[in-house]
Amino acid sequence: MSAHEDAEEFIRLVRANSQIANIAGGCDEDLIARAEAQLGLSLPLTYREFLRQLGECDIAGEEFYGVWARDDDRNVLFGAVRMTLEARRTSAMPAALVVFMSDGMGGLYAMDTAASDEEGEAPVVLWEPGGSIPGSILERAADSFGGFALKRTKRALAALQ
Repeated sequence: MSAHEDAEEFIRLVRANSQIANIAGGCDEDLIARAEAQLGLSLPLTYREFLRQLGECDIAGEEFYGVWARDDDRNVLFGAVRMTLEARRTSAMPAALVVFMSDGMGGLYAMDTAASDEEGEAPVVLWEPGGSIPGSILERAADSFGGFALKRTKRALAALQ
């Protein structure tokens, strides 16, 4: 399947399992544009689709950070934006990485926008604050956010059966 098809299937699985999923609700284009501006990069296409349709979610113990703002201060963005900016500040994480999930052991899954392909997809890598070094080769977890999210969600759902 393509990265786009993987993302569509991931979103479908989350919605089909709404009894065990928490969905924040989709982001509008203005919020996505503000996230890109604060991060200083363009988000991968499958991640943008996730943001548009789900906003942020967790399903069967798998939490995928989205982008959101509080009603009282729409300029401060949380979720992936806050986690990314914090990792850049505290662990010298490269500016091309966008954090969207914790690995549960201190590591951060991130999209490497510096390695985006011609279709606008970025591979998913593992950044380990305190262990990873800028410029080093990072563990590659998937070719795209869509592929990563689909695989993790299928595995989590299978573990519940």
